[in-house]
Amino acid sequence: MPTKSSFSKALCHADASIRDAFKRCLELVGKEAKIAVPDDELYALRFKLKDIIQERVYKYLLASTGCLVRHGPFQGMSYEVRSTWGDPVMKLLGLYESCLHPAINSIAEECFGYTVIDLGCAEGYYAAGLAKLLHASHVIISDISKNAITESSSLVSLNCPSADLLIYGKATGEALLGLLKVHPMSVIICDIEGGELEMFDSRDVVKACQSSYLIIELHEFCRPGVGDILSSKFSSSHNIKRVKELDLAPTDVPELRTLPGLDRALSSCESRPEPMEWLYLTPVAR
Repeated sequence: MPTKSSFSKALCHADASIRDAFKRCLELVGKEAKIAVPDDELYALRFKLKDIIQERVYKYLLASTGCLVRHGPFQGMSYEVRSTWGDPVMKLLGLYESCLHPAINSIAEECFGYTVIDLGCAEGYYAAGLAKLLHASHVIISDISKNAITESSSLVSLNCPSADLLIYGKATGEALLGLLKVHPMSVIICDIEGGELEMFDSRDVVKACQSSYLIIELHEFCRPGVGDILSSKFSSSHNIKRVKELDLAPTDVPELRTLPGLDRALSSCESRPEPMEWLYLTPVAR
């Protein structure tokens, strides 16, 4: 990895759309005092630049130490994927959504052998990581993206080859209810981009979760008040903890410490529209 930022080198290896976007960004910067730049265009350009930097750092980490996750509860997991959702650098480092590490460590102590249910599995970071950590016999994944299902299936099979893998497309509360009748003691990870209220709206679904541990990502910017509503629904069956997103200082990460400042900042950026929260729910009756 170069010790000095070199966007020109990065652009040489980027696809045409990213190169064009970055050139457009430079043009806009040059004209900043003369023209009004649409917010949506600046937003898109910012993410294009982040993609360039994250791809460089991700490839550097792969080349230097391979595809094993470096830190955190999933340390040692093989993160051998072709496509990713979210931030590949932080996932490979094992520091993605690090505020959830205490919850995951607690689950590791309490839930050995539990079924893993991942709603909104993306490429399978949590499905594979938890399956390996818990020595799960059954793993159930769900996502509306066919590519995500393909990647997640491969990652789970790679890290937990003995697990029985069940695949869903778009999960519903009714489908979850059926799964929990067969797998009442499960670890449920839910990240379905604002659909969490519909997933757990039914009293029957909430009741079926009474022996399960849940981590639910809240999308308050889509559904204001969703955290309070879900907390109320689970208040009689689960202990409830709201987990807030943490700011991770890139200089605290050994693998990023020697990178230029902008590279460090963008490599560790998790691209949140606003500070996120999660519900961590543990059964009252264990």
